[in-house]
Amino acid sequence: MITLDDLRIPMFADLPDEMLKKLRDAADAIDFEDGDIVYNAGEVADIFYIVLSGEAVLEHSLSRDVQVIFSSVEPGYCFGWTALTKRQPRRATARSRGPSRMVRIHATELQRLMDEDHTMGYVMYHAFMEVVLGQLFTRTDQFLSMLSRHPDLKHAL
Repeated sequence: MITLDDLRIPMFADLPDEMLKKLRDAADAIDFEDGDIVYNAGEVADIFYIVLSGEAVLEHSLSRDVQVIFSSVEPGYCFGWTALTKRQPRRATARSRGPSRMVRIHATELQRLMDEDHTMGYVMYHAFMEVVLGQLFTRTDQFLSMLSRHPDLKHAL
């Protein structure tokens, strides 16, 4: 059973209890063991996740033999943002690192809640944008840092 406290994560800090109750009613909890695949790259993104305990890692395949972990998601944080778009494929594979418990919310249910309650939709999309923007800034900083260390660019810097 998912509690309101499970949903009191930083991203939902501005949601009042009545909105959290709607989210709770649309969600369920799922348990994963170490190494379990939450979803694979290329699958249609239709579920949004919140980590309750444990950790999820997001990885991308550079080749058949090389997997790169580019993000880890700890308790209280979310992943699966692509589910909030219109039927896009997943860009990464998500895997459980250690035993994990997660909340999952189907994108159609989340969209329905936001369509029915525009105030909730506004507050949630504002929160989503804050998180996604923070991730974009982090990825941009990481990319620029990597470029600054590239041997072919060192002399130009």
